[in-house]
Amino acid sequence: MEQLTLNIKRQSSFTGMAMPYRIYINGVEMATINNGGSVSLQIPNQQSVLKVSMVGNSMTFHSVEKDVVIFPEYCKSNVINCEIVTNTNWVGALSGGLFGAVGKLVINVNY
Repeated sequence: MEQLTLNIKRQSSFTGMAMPYRIYINGVEMATINNGGSVSLQIPNQQSVLKVSMVGNSMTFHSVEKDVVIFPEYCKSNVINCEIVTNTNWVGALSGGLFGAVGKLVINVNY
């Protein structure tokens, strides 16, 4: 089966800076990524689900995670670049995670 290269970069952020993110492709954990880090993965050349989940948030009631669908038919160069941006959810941050997640994820996919 043909493979694509998926490059994932995590922007540095104060929110969740001490906790790595787990990277899943189609439900299989592929890597972890630290604040400001990046990883390059080989994924199948088929529609896949990329899930990003914060590790170590068990002390809060709300998880910090996001799913996006990767569409390889839009990719012309067999390389897909993704950027993970962590924004602060002020309700969650000020309540210590009691009333909401401390952060929100945005995943930008560039084919």
